[in-house]
Amino acid sequence: EKELSSAFLCQRRDRTIGEKISGGITYQELEGLADPMRKEVVLARKKIDSINK
Repeated sequence: EKELSSAFLCQRRDRTIGEKISGGITYQELEGLADPMRKEVVLARKKIDSINK
């Protein structure tokens, strides 16, 4: 569960950094980078759910 929350923190931090340096990177590119991360989070959630049941 600790790993999951740190993944969320990373994602949130990356998003704010992206908005600050948005001169060169678009929000869509940023979302594209966050996508694999999101999939990992979903998988981790499913794993945790199956353990908790």
